[in-house]
Amino acid sequence: MTTHRIDAAKRIVPVDAARGSVMLFSCLAHFAWWIHGTYPAAGDTLAAIGMVATPTFLMTSGAMVGMLCAKAARHGGDLKSQLFNRGLFLLTVGHLLIALAEAHVGGGLIGKLRNITVVDEIGLCTLVAALLIPQIGNEQTCRRLSQIAVVVLGVAWLMNLFWAPPLGLPTDLDESLVGGNALAPAIFRHTPVIQHLAIYVIGFMVGHYFARSSQQQVPMRDIAARFVASGGALVFAALALRLVRALLDGLDVTDTTALDISTTITAKVPPSPAYLLFFGGCGLLLVGLMFRAGASPRPAAKAAVEWLAVIGRASLVVFILQYFLYWTLPDLIDVHPNRWCLVYFVVNVLLIRLVAGMWGKLGGNRYLTFGIKLGVQRALVP
Repeated sequence: MTTHRIDAAKRIVPVDAARGSVMLFSCLAHFAWWIHGTYPAAGDTLAAIGMVATPTFLMTSGAMVGMLCAKAARHGGDLKSQLFNRGLFLLTVGHLLIALAEAHVGGGLIGKLRNITVVDEIGLCTLVAALLIPQIGNEQTCRRLSQIAVVVLGVAWLMNLFWAPPLGLPTDLDESLVGGNALAPAIFRHTPVIQHLAIYVIGFMVGHYFARSSQQQVPMRDIAARFVASGGALVFAALALRLVRALLDGLDVTDTTALDISTTITAKVPPSPAYLLFFGGCGLLLVGLMFRAGASPRPAAKAAVEWLAVIGRASLVVFILQYFLYWTLPDLIDVHPNRWCLVYFVVNVLLIRLVAGMWGKLGGNRYLTFGIKLGVQRALVP
């Protein structure tokens, strides 16, 4: 029986497949937004399932940068220009396209240009990473950064619960940085930049594990087992929090609001501890599943991984396209959800896969740059 291993000289297909799976979860989340007005219960359920997308994509994006920096440190490659250009592209062209997709909703294009999205956060991190390649390429440094990031997530949540902005500090700034007050009525909340950056930084260590595993030719099954064990532990911890909350119902506690929101798995903005544990764990399980499928002798499993990997390699194009297909286009052509809306979802997934395949054959990722030269590169940004 063949033992499947990851090749240091090639792309890691299971990681691409995991990113492709995340894009489908993102499609599901945007589809849920569209149908929510007509089918609120189904919309809420699908939106909750789609929540796995954000932390997993942030983590895997950080992992890809961490892996490339680790390889550059070992082989003398300089990724500065590529990372700088990719980050700048995300912050400008990517930001503009997403704002355009949201412009039909209140605020118009100018109003939406002021919003911050996950694409902006990844762009900012990638831009900064271009200036810190030697540091990110050091595994010990990344381990310390990951530990600091976990502490930052904890402190940010305490701020969400107990900190009130000083008089004169704009509420929008507080909400943009940490997501605002978790106990306040949830009318509209901004993307919590600090927490998302922390998740991205945690991904650096995952990237070092990928780089080390490819160098040492670790079998895919072993990699899968490690991710499944880690992800399962986080999911179990999240469920344990919910169990503790249920057990405390019998105690005479006068105010459990902070405890309730802290143990709510679907509290995404700002992200509760239960949300981070559960969906972070789901993300690790997803990566493990892709590695397990990649090591499977079954042709169907391998074909599924390859199918998803095509989407993952075109993740930016897919992310922007699904915005238009699942949210912008139905509003513009005045199409409303009905009992056939699931067909609309499936057809668009197939269309997205077709576009991703064409993008890959054209080598489209090479166009996601401004061509600014800061150094010599020996690796490609995914």
